[in-house]
Amino acid sequence: MPKHYRPLTLARAGELAAVNHLAATTHAAVTPIFQAPPRDWDFETSKFSKTLQAHLSQLPTKLFNARGAHPAYLDTGLLDTESPIHGLHPLEHLIREAQALGLPLAPATAPDRSADYDAAIRNLHSDYSRGAAVILDETQWVTVDPSALPDTLARLKLSAPDVDVVIDYGSSDGRLTEAAAVAEVLAVNALGDFRSVTLGGGSFPDLQGVARGITTHPRTDWTTWRNVIARLSADGHRVPDYFDRLILRAESIELRIDPRFISISAALRYTTENDWLFAKGELFKGQAGKSKGGAALKSPLATLIKHPEYATPIRTQAEDWIEDVLSGAATPGNPGKWREWGTVRHVEVMEHLLARIP
Repeated sequence: MPKHYRPLTLARAGELAAVNHLAATTHAAVTPIFQAPPRDWDFETSKFSKTLQAHLSQLPTKLFNARGAHPAYLDTGLLDTESPIHGLHPLEHLIREAQALGLPLAPATAPDRSADYDAAIRNLHSDYSRGAAVILDETQWVTVDPSALPDTLARLKLSAPDVDVVIDYGSSDGRLTEAAAVAEVLAVNALGDFRSVTLGGGSFPDLQGVARGITTHPRTDWTTWRNVIARLSADGHRVPDYFDRLILRAESIELRIDPRFISISAALRYTTENDWLFAKGELFKGQAGKSKGGAALKSPLATLIKHPEYATPIRTQAEDWIEDVLSGAATPGNPGKWREWGTVRHVEVMEHLLARIP
């Protein structure tokens, strides 16, 4: 049976535009764990650009426009405050607003969330019976802290069949991680018949400062997952589903660096079966008029299409956009556009790969 894909998906314009491009069959194979994005900081006024309510006011509509009526999860753990909106915790407010639009969202949480966060999930489960996803980082694994997951379920008043457990091994890899992940999956399964168990980690590596052209970096988090499920399957155990952080780890976004003084190179993050390809060009945005805007992406794209891993293991919608940019039929756009098509490429490749897991 194909393994399901539950990527952590930062709910920004580029990522949501990517989700909107997906075919119905892909939507069925993928359930995003949407992360409400943090608020922007205004460096001129030294305060947040918007109130929390204004920041989140359009999010339910944006999620619905991207996902339609296909179920998804929502996590608000990246927000800087849990101040109520219309008397409700932000998580509860957003999920109820999405429900009114026709988008069924289940909450996502972690063992270290607040009492108010827990109460919001209990309220939502009472009304919608959707349970929750519980994400365990490496300090919260059952094999590390045996009480973290059971205590979370007790606080939420949820039983195992109401819960999707997400085991996060972060950016770790190698045989020690594989052995630890196998033991963790077995320990989670021993606690009950969970609705699903998902294992994964990683995201596109930090390649800041690399040279222009194409840089190849192995997808070690994907290799780790495949090795783990091979070991579990060989021993006749239940095999977990897969998650990752698409092409960008939310925690890598630095909110307190003034964007007015940042130089940005044109670059596309491109997924293949075993590698990441980082196609980097000249400056998109720089100081003293040295930047070329979106045109700076054309040269690395021209190099990318000649790479032996281009359009492998499958051709996706992203290749149509890349080739349209090179032919002049489409504009190169900006970093949001590059995240959009990099994400489309990544999701469609992962759907293809996971469908072929025994």
